[in-house]
Amino acid sequence: MSGTQLDFDGDGPIVRLLRKYKKYLTYEAVISKPPGVALAHIAGTNKVVGSIMRSKGGGYLILLPAPDFRIEQTDHEIDDEDEDDDTEDSNIWLPEAGEFEKDLLAAIEQLSGSASLSRPAWAERYATDEQQRLQAEVVKQQKRVETARAKLATVQQQREAIDAKDQLFLGAGRALELEVRKVLELLGGTVTEPPPGRDDWRVSFPEGDAVVEVKGVSKSAAEKQAAQLAKWVASIYEETEKLPKGILVVNTWRELPLDQRTDKDFPDQMLPYSVQQGHSLVTGLQLFVIQAEVAKDASRAEYWRKQLLSTSGELVGADDWRSIIHEVKTED
Repeated sequence: MSGTQLDFDGDGPIVRLLRKYKKYLTYEAVISKPPGVALAHIAGTNKVVGSIMRSKGGGYLILLPAPDFRIEQTDHEIDDEDEDDDTEDSNIWLPEAGEFEKDLLAAIEQLSGSASLSRPAWAERYATDEQQRLQAEVVKQQKRVETARAKLATVQQQREAIDAKDQLFLGAGRALELEVRKVLELLGGTVTEPPPGRDDWRVSFPEGDAVVEVKGVSKSAAEKQAAQLAKWVASIYEETEKLPKGILVVNTWRELPLDQRTDKDFPDQMLPYSVQQGHSLVTGLQLFVIQAEVAKDASRAEYWRKQLLSTSGELVGADDWRSIIHEVKTED
């Protein structure tokens, strides 16, 4: 169903607009349940194609027949345009298109009771005492807002940096790896990212070198992770003829709240193998505790890197996360 024969109902800014541009209006469908009051219908019928409804908030929902201001073109003209990529869109519209837009905005202003204020550039040369006073106050408050925004941006950046540390007990993949790297560097290590195709991180401490395997898992650590670490250690030994310390960092039970992580991080069946290989086993949560301790007392860095390099099996002494992380009440 489509056509151009329309009649209009009532009066008002929108109806007057429709009457003015009647010859350009078209429809391709009807409104079976028009919201609000009908504005336009198909001539000779009661089929509505336009309506207006005022919302509770004071706005308007206006449904109008579609205006068509396109210039009809011959096939020859269309072919010419296809050959000319620089043809401007304005060349295919009637001048009434711009006029309709202006008149529509004016009609909406009349509906809402608003008005367009006229203030040319030269008017800025003149002002009353009250205008000057208020303008000065505006400038003053804008400066305060800008200062507050700058402070907010700084605090937000600080908060983001602090929140990133939580990836030690929340994260996996790259996010976890980057935070582990920061802790190793905090302890005095020089960290080298793995080459393509490998996951091991190489760390040089003053007391010796290490290779680090980092994983984030939803359960406990697994033997396959210790086996992979052993391969990295052997690979580096073949390359350098120096045996590095193997350190396995696993963010275990990462999907559970901290107080519910009560099961073993490193199962009994993997411990004999890791001890035999001389691997140091540490959780992401333990590294979180270590970095917090070293941040308060830099002298503890030497102690903890020596512990990482000398431990065979599970690292001990870094399990008191409750002294650093506190449960807070959240508003529902």
